[in-house]
Amino acid sequence: MRRFWVDPPAAGWGSVIGNTLEHGYGTTPYGDHAAHQCGMEVVLANGDIVRTGMGAMSASRDWQVFKAGFGPCYDGMFMQSNFGVVTKLGIWLMPAPEGYMIGRYAFVREDDLERIVDTLRPLKLDGTIQSHVVIENAVRWAAGVSIRKDWFDGVGAIPDDVIDAMARKIGIGRWNVRFCLYGPRALVNARRDIIHARFASIRGATRFEMPYREADVKPEGGGDRAQTSIPGLDAFRLLNWRGSAGAHIDFSPVCAPVGRDAATQARMVREPAAQFGFDYYAVSRWASARCITFSRQFSTATIRSRRAMRAH
Repeated sequence: MRRFWVDPPAAGWGSVIGNTLEHGYGTTPYGDHAAHQCGMEVVLANGDIVRTGMGAMSASRDWQVFKAGFGPCYDGMFMQSNFGVVTKLGIWLMPAPEGYMIGRYAFVREDDLERIVDTLRPLKLDGTIQSHVVIENAVRWAAGVSIRKDWFDGVGAIPDDVIDAMARKIGIGRWNVRFCLYGPRALVNARRDIIHARFASIRGATRFEMPYREADVKPEGGGDRAQTSIPGLDAFRLLNWRGSAGAHIDFSPVCAPVGRDAATQARMVREPAAQFGFDYYAVSRWASARCITFSRQFSTATIRSRRAMRAH
């Protein structure tokens, strides 16, 4: 049995150092990779070597366990920058839990997003939900299990009635929530019951009962394995939505975890996207208890349309 779990990025081959320095996110409780970084070795432009935190002391045994050192902490200066080349980086690992339960809910209406976010916020703030939460719309989910022409082969954005029929056929909602609970069975079941009591207030919410598993038992669904520290390449299926291997452009605005803000973001992107023939294809990474990012992935139009959308 693994004693510690690493938090893999969505694309399982992603560099641990590179993903951390670019503020990448995963899905376990250690999914904020930059927040779990501790200690760096950096080569500066003049050839000097800098070791941050306790690594500045020779023979220190606490480099990767204590972030601060003597003086200011400046690790962040080397994230998303070209001020130095990071040659070593400490990253904290998650102690393997006794077991886990993957949770999933489906919501039938497009305008459920506001209540979903407002329901999730206190559950994240008080730690009831330990993992990062993924909120994805029906098109994004469908792209992982099918291609567009299975449902619609017309011009323009996929219509709402087609999305509704597609969601019913696949057995998903217009919005879908996934998360993972970790720990002893009794504690996980208690968390599950609290979460379900909160979501039961949203009309039409459907809970998909997932079994409690011991930590060394792999999830059956490939896309859920990242929540148990197993990297994979399932995310690349999403790029085949148009029917062949594709690429994507992400637009990832950040907002507070407030329902009206999330709903406003959704409208601001969905409506102009449809004008230029894009399917609205959204996923939220609940990056921390205090902010969420909604990634809008565009893989369905020409370069000309993308430029027009940027101008819009």
